[in-house]
Amino acid sequence: MIDLSANENPYDYSNEILKHINNCFENINRYLEYKELDELVKEIGDYCETEKNRIIVGSGTDKLIQKVILKFFKNRDLVILNPNFYKSVNLAKDLGMKIRRVQLKTPIFYINWKSMKIKNSIVIIDYPNNPTGQFLIKREELVELLNNNNNNIVIIDEAGYEYSKETFIDLVEKYKNLMITRTFDKGFGLAGLKISYMVAGDNILEKVDQVVDINRPAFLGALEVLKNKDYIKEDISEALIQRNFVKKSLIDLGLKVYESEANFLLVKADLLDLALQLRKKEILIEDLSGFWLDGYYRISIGNSEENKKIIDEIKIIFEK
Repeated sequence: MIDLSANENPYDYSNEILKHINNCFENINRYLEYKELDELVKEIGDYCETEKNRIIVGSGTDKLIQKVILKFFKNRDLVILNPNFYKSVNLAKDLGMKIRRVQLKTPIFYINWKSMKIKNSIVIIDYPNNPTGQFLIKREELVELLNNNNNNIVIIDEAGYEYSKETFIDLVEKYKNLMITRTFDKGFGLAGLKISYMVAGDNILEKVDQVVDINRPAFLGALEVLKNKDYIKEDISEALIQRNFVKKSLIDLGLKVYESEANFLLVKADLLDLALQLRKKEILIEDLSGFWLDGYYRISIGNSEENKKIIDEIKIIFEK
């Protein structure tokens, strides 16, 4: 089965890095301690070029977002783009928060943030956006959301940072209600370990619990790949080359393909059962019709063999 539905990094690590990661089972009988975690936090701080005391590590982006929702949900709405893939929205529902969904509309995924007059809310914005792969908020629009008079908590999810290289982390020190999340799941290729981190403003840091809630394998895996950052540069470069290949190939087949800054492409096809037909060929893509728009699909970028295979199969499907 070729899985191009989850935006994962398709490339394996070198034997040398895997050897170090495999050592994670040493001291597995012991809890991870703060003094050990501090080494990882320092590496993250250096990577992000930010103060390490602003960093909180957690077992996945949704878990970090849930921490913030639990501390700040009272008298606030939740503003979320639609579609989205955050399980933390369910927590907001359970807490009785009003959910305000901002519908993404084709062909231009433009959001007039100013006209929405968002106040007293927790706002979650993925940057670049999933599933469009585009940047849907500008710096001046974000600053306006963070205006003290609006009383908003803003969460910018930069899960695709390694591919886009665009960030708002430099604003965190100035804006106390801003939080940036990033993950080791995507560009760093550790989806199986579920480890993410946030870089947070003062107000969030004061109220969010900073407990050690990652496991030892996740800690050591993240530490090892950060110490070998140059290794993933090859993966990212190859992924961008492959993204261009897939995009051009799909356009040549007559499909509508949107610009993307991420490791996936948003595709519009006339066939409403494209995902089903590909599944029969043991290829998985994300079908967005069930909760967004008919005929829209998100296709993750795989390795060269996987990408060639899906293009060949789509060509056969459209030639029927």
